[in-house]
Amino acid sequence: MAIFILIFFLTIILGIVTAVQAFISKSPLLFFVSGLLMYIASFLGSMSVGLYILVFPFILWMLAIAYKFQLLKRTVRNVVFSLIGTVAWLFAILLVDDYWLFLPFVWVF
Repeated sequence: MAIFILIFFLTIILGIVTAVQAFISKSPLLFFVSGLLMYIASFLGSMSVGLYILVFPFILWMLAIAYKFQLLKRTVRNVVFSLIGTVAWLFAILLVDDYWLFLPFVWVF
């Protein structure tokens, strides 16, 4: 059980470092990787804080899409797309069951 706690904190730290690097370089790939790391961390923490950590993948993936399609010309639009990701997360945790939110891990485990 202690190994899962270690993996949880390592993925959180790597996700934060990758997100900072993504904001500096404005790379959609780094936003996606950071969102993936946060998604893994939210699954590992799904018994306690996983649904709250799940907001970060939604925001990061929304920013990755926005950067990929070059929709972010000004810094203010970062806030707009972050709010869109937050609203999508809110609908997901209120309307979608945890089984469907973490479906890829059901196939693995």
